[in-house]
Amino acid sequence: MLAIQTHEKTIDSVRYIVTPLPAGTALKMAARIARILAPIVSEVSTMAEAKGALGSALVDLAESLDDATVEYLYTTLSPSTRVVIGSAQLDLDKVFDEHFRGRVRACLEWLRFALEVNFAPLVESLLSEASEAGGGAKSP
Repeated sequence: MLAIQTHEKTIDSVRYIVTPLPAGTALKMAARIARILAPIVSEVSTMAEAKGALGSALVDLAESLDDATVEYLYTTLSPSTRVVIGSAQLDLDKVFDEHFRGRVRACLEWLRFALEVNFAPLVESLLSEASEAGGGAKSP
């Protein structure tokens, strides 16, 4: 069995350690992301177009997030995150509301980081494949 890799990032002087989601959970979330991105990815012909389309898709996604989706994202991703404050390591899902009280920007940065840990390689691969399938050359 492969060792589980963790990823670390400091946001507002707080260190977050994110472990990728379990495979089944990641597949379910990937399916949701794919349903959102599929129409956009299918219409690109170059990597530059793909990146631009992804940016607009993320803006559209952010504008259309309902309460249930927001709750799904943080309740699914927070159990795979540890918060390091001083010498203490806390499970984010156990302290989520208090930890991010008054720190919405930090919360959104953590959410982005947790999504990147889990899905950045997949999204990059899909965009690359869409660009190649469209006959376009990859942009640098």
